[in-house]
Amino acid sequence: MAKENMKIWDALGKTDPAHTKQFTRAGGFKGTAVKPMWANKQMTEFFGPCGVGWGQTEPQFQVVPASDEILVYCTVGLWYIAGDTFSKLVYGVGGDKVMTQIFAKDGQGNKIRGEDGKFKTYPQTDDEAFKKAYTDALSNAMKFIGVAADVHMGLFDDNKYVQSVRAEFEEEKKAEVIAEVEKQKTSPTLDSAPELDWNYNKASGVLICRILDAQKKAKKDGSGEYVALQLNNELDKGKKPVVFYWHATHREQLLAAKGKIAKLIISQKEKGFTVDAVMEIDGEKVATEEPKPFTETAARLLASTMNFEEEELRELHALCNADWGAVLVALRARKAEVEAGVEVGGR
Repeated sequence: MAKENMKIWDALGKTDPAHTKQFTRAGGFKGTAVKPMWANKQMTEFFGPCGVGWGQTEPQFQVVPASDEILVYCTVGLWYIAGDTFSKLVYGVGGDKVMTQIFAKDGQGNKIRGEDGKFKTYPQTDDEAFKKAYTDALSNAMKFIGVAADVHMGLFDDNKYVQSVRAEFEEEKKAEVIAEVEKQKTSPTLDSAPELDWNYNKASGVLICRILDAQKKAKKDGSGEYVALQLNNELDKGKKPVVFYWHATHREQLLAAKGKIAKLIISQKEKGFTVDAVMEIDGEKVATEEPKPFTETAARLLASTMNFEEEELRELHALCNADWGAVLVALRARKAEVEAGVEVGGR
């Protein structure tokens, strides 16, 4: 039972000397301070993210005038979740000086006396006093459950203990580095990393998606057939993730593309999204549906009428796998949208 009671204390009680600093207060008092962010990290590693596995109540501040100084005290309650148990509040109190008196000194660092024979002073304020008091209060609450217990128990006054703990943490860090190196050795390389299966650039019309289903259907007027593609994500919120391919050029390839990743150029029409060009299927480049000569010239001319900047055009060219035929198709689709009054993001 005693071992179970000490579980949290033992896990959080040792302090990494790299996250401490020595201090000296007025009157010659010396001690070791624990860096607050390290303590927060310890709590997060053991209990989970702040606000989920542990957290604090709203801090309560009390401002107290004292002679020629102004003090601020802070009280805060700390809570945590251990297993299925939500702890009761553990309170901590901290304090700092909002305003204090500082001795006036000459150029040599000597205190200056006034006409009354007393040393001259002037008030100095600290705009971070409330934050310091809050941090102090939280640290004092944490120590009740064992955070940095060795520091609060005075063990850091023993150099041998500090050296021992430092060596222990350094060994842990070395072990972590070695483990990470081994992990990198066995991790998938970039070549074997999972493929991107969804990305949609609304401005250019370039869509990368996974085709979940592909069905051939007959046009209502009986003039031919088309392919309906069900995608792995929605293009328009609240509507079915389906696009339509009205051409015949790559119909069979799309019908055979179930479960595969495709790179398409699409445009939004009145009745839904239409596939204007098929660029890639399963990582293999597909020939453009418009292998006409002088496509770069035609694309540049059309882009100029649409006020495209050279940088934007080059970006679209890269998105289209450096295929000017595909760029031309994307520009025509964009122009049709603009003329139809369809709002397009990104421009």
